[in-house]
Amino acid sequence: MIRSLLTLVLTAAGLLLLPAVARGQLSQSPATTERARPSQLPLSGSTQTGSVTTGQATVPSAGRESVSTLNSSIQIQGAFQGSTPFGVVTKEPLPLPLDEAIRRGLAYNLGVIGAEQTERSARAQRLAALAELLPDVNGTVTGAAAQTSLATAGLQSAKGLAGFQFARVLGPFNFFEAGAVMSQSVLDLTATRNYRSSKEIVRATKHSIRDSRDLVILGVGGSYLQVVAAAARVESAKAQLATAQAVYEQALEQLKAGVNARIDVNRSQVEFQTQRLRLISLETDLASQKLALGRLIGLPLGQDFTLMTAMEYRAGSITPLTEALEQAFANRPDLQAAEAQVRAAVQARKAAEAEKIPALKLNGSYLVAGVNPAQSNGVFSVWFATHFFGSMQPTSRSWLRKVIVFSLRTHCVRHVTGLEPASRIPSRLCKHRNS
Repeated sequence: MIRSLLTLVLTAAGLLLLPAVARGQLSQSPATTERARPSQLPLSGSTQTGSVTTGQATVPSAGRESVSTLNSSIQIQGAFQGSTPFGVVTKEPLPLPLDEAIRRGLAYNLGVIGAEQTERSARAQRLAALAELLPDVNGTVTGAAAQTSLATAGLQSAKGLAGFQFARVLGPFNFFEAGAVMSQSVLDLTATRNYRSSKEIVRATKHSIRDSRDLVILGVGGSYLQVVAAAARVESAKAQLATAQAVYEQALEQLKAGVNARIDVNRSQVEFQTQRLRLISLETDLASQKLALGRLIGLPLGQDFTLMTAMEYRAGSITPLTEALEQAFANRPDLQAAEAQVRAAVQARKAAEAEKIPALKLNGSYLVAGVNPAQSNGVFSVWFATHFFGSMQPTSRSWLRKVIVFSLRTHCVRHVTGLEPASRIPSRLCKHRNS
């Protein structure tokens, strides 16, 4: 009988204490005990979604006696081809000087907009990496009131004890808890190197924005010059058409006067029709070039414009090869972005290798707990968490990041060696290729 009574008392005590203990455990926000993981970097160093390149092509002459001309062309691909349209279409042609076209290109071209969005994303990742090094504090306030039904638990009467019966309802029970839970990384080299890697990624994206702006200026300026050249070819074709028409009309008059053969009239007529067809083709090319320029700088679809900047040839000084290479190594933003990505990949590799080193984290909590706020007392706890990992997983991640570093360094070298063959690069500049 004593054993039965003791069993019933313990069961009832468990039912009474279980709600409060459960609420007390659930109300405390568990501190973060997991260590940081190495950040993943892309295998390729290029972050741009388009390109702007220049080239030259030989254009055959219209006549047999004139020489062929060498025309420069510009190829725009990817996001740099488009823009976000801004403005309302007007009936009158819009006057468009070169500086206004460049300003609109820098403001509305998708290449620059995409690079700026990438830089914002990199800044957010840097803040996330910094948050791994800062204290993590969570506040909690919990209040509860509960009743426990013993009848639903099967406790109504005690077998073997005559006249002993449990109450049907116990409670209500009140519980109050308020406080804070803190977690601070004391030693975590992986999180530290992740933060250093994220800072280098932010620097790389800033250089990519400069590179994108340079490409937009190159693309808009080249397209503007192509429209100027196309308009000049149209004016030249109109003059040649007027000349061919005058020759054809003169041949007809001479045929009527009987001083010219029919074959000469047919020859002049063919030349007149050829010049007319050439003018139509050049006007179509001019319209296409103006449409492409409008897409680059964010003009609304269907907006006509007139070029206002007069172009003239000005001979510039030729920079020596050594000085040109030094300026390129010092100022090219695409090369600086590639070098920053190499430094970020090196830090990411070190972060993977740091997983072999134990990480130490400090956790603590201070809570005020009791039946109600007036009847409560302070409760605190402090503990350390240490993380150990095996050698296989960090080693595999380290090898992967070594491959990433090698890929990014190859990308950096490609930027340099694309300027001149390696044999023509001065020896004092080779440190950029071998670093």
